[in-house]
Amino acid sequence: MEFNSVVYVGFLTIAVAIYYLLPRAYPAQRIVILVASAIFYAFWSPAFLLHLLGVLLANYWLSRRIIATPDQVLRKRWLIAGILVNLANLFVFKYAGLAMTTGNTLLSSLGREAMLPHITPLLPLALSFYTFSVISYLVDVYRDPHGQARDAAEFLFYAIFFPHLIAGPILRKSEFFPQCGYHSFSKDHVSAGIHRIIVGLFQKAVIADNLAIIVDHGYANHAALSMPETAVVLVAYSFQIFFDFAGYSAIAIGSARLFGYVFPENFNTPYAAANLADFWRRWHMTLSRWIRDYIYIPLGGSRGSKLSRIVNLVVTMTLAGLWHGASWNFAVWGLLHGVGLVAHHAYSVGRLRGIVVNAVPGTLYAAASIVLTFVFVTFAWVLFRAPDFATAAAIYAKFLPGTSHDWTFDQAFLLKSYGFTAMLLYAGAVCLSHYALIRTAVFAIPRRRVLMYSVTLTLVVALAPLNTDPFIYFQF
Repeated sequence: MEFNSVVYVGFLTIAVAIYYLLPRAYPAQRIVILVASAIFYAFWSPAFLLHLLGVLLANYWLSRRIIATPDQVLRKRWLIAGILVNLANLFVFKYAGLAMTTGNTLLSSLGREAMLPHITPLLPLALSFYTFSVISYLVDVYRDPHGQARDAAEFLFYAIFFPHLIAGPILRKSEFFPQCGYHSFSKDHVSAGIHRIIVGLFQKAVIADNLAIIVDHGYANHAALSMPETAVVLVAYSFQIFFDFAGYSAIAIGSARLFGYVFPENFNTPYAAANLADFWRRWHMTLSRWIRDYIYIPLGGSRGSKLSRIVNLVVTMTLAGLWHGASWNFAVWGLLHGVGLVAHHAYSVGRLRGIVVNAVPGTLYAAASIVLTFVFVTFAWVLFRAPDFATAAAIYAKFLPGTSHDWTFDQAFLLKSYGFTAMLLYAGAVCLSHYALIRTAVFAIPRRRVLMYSVTLTLVVALAPLNTDPFIYFQF
């Protein structure tokens, strides 16, 4: 049940209608969402629905043990046990295959026989995202027992509320439980929800899916590409992954808003970032905050020596990269960002920054900072998108001296038909999403709002490719 499918629109419409037509009571509304969430998950992965419920109920039981135990040492043991249980579940289903393959490779390199069994990963839907949510819940109730779920049903409500279940935003208990209660029908909530859903559909179907055509073609035929063609494919993927995940997040936020729940924002124009630290404050913001609060700071954060800060940054980002997928490509992608963050910090506190700032005009410096950050992020995305190291190395090699600068007819046609056309729509999407003047002029008047929604949905139907890709982050 893809967010950008007719089936989901019908499912969401029915769920919202029942939600507001039932007797005016929070328990009734909560049951509607629990049942709808179970149906939504079962539509994707019926075999793992019971597994999901079992994991969540085990976490609720662990959270109650943490809250009810007066002894601080025992409370910490319960917390550690809960974290280990969740990490074990994550490892078995997501990383056991990678561990076996890596182990066999190491044995072969040492001249030993590969003895470890081959394991084909069987990944439960939303495993990584619900694992992060429940770990943060356990840590938060350990730190502060106030504001937790009032019962098991409310904990399940928090964990499997379907708009954020598959790929976030990652919710904290402090962001969700204060909103729990009866929600009466609100035109403002429904209007805001519809707006975000339509913007998300436009971002996904019109921009991301059209860019996917050139990206998929480029990566499938990377050996035949020239350097400028490769560069455009890389830029196209930067925008594809942004609009794909930003579109998903917008639909998730809009869907929750229809029920009266406000989710945290997940993106804030990340490609306008002036440095890598700024990028991570703008990209997948709920994940970035989770990584900071539950990995980086517990490791020691910026406390201690320069070496410990460097180690903490590199380890944190490498783990964050590996979280995205059971592949060393993702780990190296995270490592690259960790090294980039270390380099940025060294530059920002060193003498070189002062020399450069004094030598370069402010506007030029700001523009160059944004461009250089975008270039770094774009080149790093190659490791994220490439199926293996060999493909990534071949693409990076396109930028070495002596490579072809010619354009082929097929590639130029694709760029003109899909790539540039889709990227030009970026400005329109940003305007619709961010600028207050346009929002006031277009969306404040109901008739204009309905007209704009109709035009946007018409564009979605007319310009969306016939074969659309699943949301990129669904695989994690």
